[in-house]
Amino acid sequence: MSALRSALLATIVSPLVQLSPATDQPENRSLAVGDPAPAIDVGVWLNGMPPQGWEPGQVYVLDFSTGFLQGVWGLKMPQLADLQLRYGGAVTVISVVDKPLVEVAEALATPVGLSRLQNSRQFYQTVMREVTDPQATYSEFTQHYLLGVDPDGSVHRDYVTASRYADPSCVFVIGQTGLVEWIGSSGSINEPLEAVVKGAWDRDAFAEYYALNLELQEMATRGVGIAEEGDYQAAEAIAQEMLTLSAREDVTRVAKWRKRPLDWAILQACLPHDQELALKKLELVIKPVAADAQQLNFYTWRVVKVAEDGVKLNDELLQRCADATEAALSKTRPEGSLLDTIAHCYYHLGDLDRAIEYQERALEDGNVGRLQMDIEAYLRRLKAEKAASE
Repeated sequence: MSALRSALLATIVSPLVQLSPATDQPENRSLAVGDPAPAIDVGVWLNGMPPQGWEPGQVYVLDFSTGFLQGVWGLKMPQLADLQLRYGGAVTVISVVDKPLVEVAEALATPVGLSRLQNSRQFYQTVMREVTDPQATYSEFTQHYLLGVDPDGSVHRDYVTASRYADPSCVFVIGQTGLVEWIGSSGSINEPLEAVVKGAWDRDAFAEYYALNLELQEMATRGVGIAEEGDYQAAEAIAQEMLTLSAREDVTRVAKWRKRPLDWAILQACLPHDQELALKKLELVIKPVAADAQQLNFYTWRVVKVAEDGVKLNDELLQRCADATEAALSKTRPEGSLLDTIAHCYYHLGDLDRAIEYQERALEDGNVGRLQMDIEAYLRRLKAEKAASE
């Protein structure tokens, strides 16, 4: 057991561990922008002195970290440390992790790695002046801010669940009067935090935006459920309503983003019944991911798979899937899975020659990996049908 892990585990029984007052909220609690920030009932603090309440005149960043060290959780650590060092005493940065203490201890003792250190030097220059060792561990970041462990999830329920925010790895800014000023992702915190510190933040305007955002989120979730039950027309009515919810430009942008999973659910539901609507939904779904070949292929393949399952798709829809997938192909390293999708498109368009051409390319030029046997089998099937037709 490492010295760091031993020290962290020792805090479980240390009489010096300080706990914040327990929250006293009902189970159906809610938390909105402008509400008083609940006290934080953290089981174990790993460094620093925990707040005994929200001090008047002080601004707090309250981060909730979840996921894997290699993902969002690890990426946040240099950012939070950088925020604390840049703002100094004007801001108190607190991170609450909903993981077992042993797992947190092991994570903090893990080397950050050169690639993440180099990335951090680009974006978080203040803290990276303090972190110079190429073998630095994550604890070199967390030492700069307060870190609490919340293995029972009680603080997460008081904040993340109560706020109805969709991402469990979110951040709250608590202002100088102890009210929640802002809720969002860590990547969007800089502008609102600066405004809160300077006393220039328009809390009321953000509260309206946040409430509309939640309404859009819940409309999309309801619409997806309706589409999955097969009523794509009712789901489409919800999708259209989302676009008219507010005249605010920022809300309209969020509506289009929130609507994407609903558009995909409608597309899947309407494919056997209304392919004109399906084509419109396909355009909405693939446009934002045009530069992401694998994500785009996720969508186009699943459309073509419907034809494989016996649904007759019209030529316009199949050709659009083929063209969009081909546009995403890398000229330097073609992906076998994309070429396979295109081959299936041309098969259902009735063009066996082109289907065979793309399937052969998938084997010759593509990175097929685990698809090798499936692609070979499909190519044999295509060639057999070609021979039978001659």
